[in-house]
Amino acid sequence: MQKKVVLGAALVAVLAALACYAYLSTFTRLHADDYCIAADVTRLDPAAYVLKWYTQWTGRLSYITFTGLLTALGAGFAAWLPTLTLLLWLAGLSWALAPLVCRAQWEYPRLCAWIAAGLILLVLYAATPNLFQSAFWEIGLINYSFPLVGFTWTGGVLVRLGLGQIQPKRAAAWVGGLSFLSGGFTEAFSSMQVAFYVLLLMATMVWGKGSARKALLTAAWAGLLGGGLALGISMLSPGNAVRREALPEPPGLIRLVLFSIRNAVHIVGKYFVWTPGWAALSVGVPLAAGWAFGAGGAEGPRGAKLSWRLPWVQAAGLMLTAAFGLAVAACAPVVYSLNAYPDDRTIFLPLFFWVLALTAASALVGSGLRQMEMLSKWSGHPRSAPAAAGLALAGLVLAAGVIGWRTAQAAPEYRQYAQDWERRDAELRTMSQSGAEEVVIFGLPSRFGVADLQESPDDWVNRCMAEYYRIPRLRGR
Repeated sequence: MQKKVVLGAALVAVLAALACYAYLSTFTRLHADDYCIAADVTRLDPAAYVLKWYTQWTGRLSYITFTGLLTALGAGFAAWLPTLTLLLWLAGLSWALAPLVCRAQWEYPRLCAWIAAGLILLVLYAATPNLFQSAFWEIGLINYSFPLVGFTWTGGVLVRLGLGQIQPKRAAAWVGGLSFLSGGFTEAFSSMQVAFYVLLLMATMVWGKGSARKALLTAAWAGLLGGGLALGISMLSPGNAVRREALPEPPGLIRLVLFSIRNAVHIVGKYFVWTPGWAALSVGVPLAAGWAFGAGGAEGPRGAKLSWRLPWVQAAGLMLTAAFGLAVAACAPVVYSLNAYPDDRTIFLPLFFWVLALTAASALVGSGLRQMEMLSKWSGHPRSAPAAAGLALAGLVLAAGVIGWRTAQAAPEYRQYAQDWERRDAELRTMSQSGAEEVVIFGLPSRFGVADLQESPDDWVNRCMAEYYRIPRLRGR
């Protein structure tokens, strides 16, 4: 079987699986916090809206800005925002990976980059504890997916800068600006982003050479400045102080560090224990692909023995170590604020970096193992590469089949919820136009931890919905 045909089929399988998630996301409507934001957007001017949320609830400037702009577009746009975000993320991730795959001298590098990007997002979506809150629900999507999309495009700039494919001054400006923008969504990501640039500075100082070293150092400082500024604006905001009054006292430094490390261990451990099939996919497919397509680019002499001194072994180990360190950084704000384990939607952030690192490390290992002396009997066989390519394709086809089956099972409930939501939305708008002072209407089930209309008109969701529909009092039944 020709390798290009295998890659084409693999890309179709990955895109089909992601299309299933995109299809389910189109049944998303407004929920809970969406009504609070949308109500303020309709009754306040932009400056007053930003000032209210920054001083009374949160210092996340990017979150305040984007929720205001996008929520104002209504439920119709909320149904398509997850798909648009996924497409932008897929394009950015493939763009970021393409120069690295070319550098490693893989066969059909651009095609491999698209498949790798699709695999990473596929596993992330399948393994995350609460996909709805992290990638479907508009407010959650903006808070937790948007910063990762921004970081992905920043990563593409950094990769090209390190390879000398982009001007240093322009790259530093992009990195600083995107880091500031991405850092203004949620503190967990902001902390993780700052940690990333600290690690990048350290790695560049140790291993950087020539003009690339100077360029990467400049960009890393720009990213650290932008990300640190966004984190500082959020932490020092009046709104953040308001939220802190309702939270427990921060733990001491030792407790902060140890509890954050423990939480990171749990996140990584649960990835393998709770979602072993997807964990196996993120290891097995890139491992087989590395053997089939990447052996020509593996560093080190053919027939070398396994050793930590081999560049691909060091790179794989450092990537996994860095990803774990970023998970610790993501847990730190949660421990500081709540002295607790991160909620499911927050886990989406460190899980992306872990899946990314594990996929890349597995590809390096697959490519490198084919060079090993102890495996020369298999690596020299003319059918070993086609067999590995077929194995990788089989894994992706199986994954696409599983996701397709799950989508078919879940679609009726998603579709029914959207239909019920639209019927209630139409009734509430009609009652609002009639000038009703108090409305009693059916509530919808709370889904994936996101609350809906309650019986009491004083419930916060009821109040937000009442403001959104311009009805004085709103009760659920």
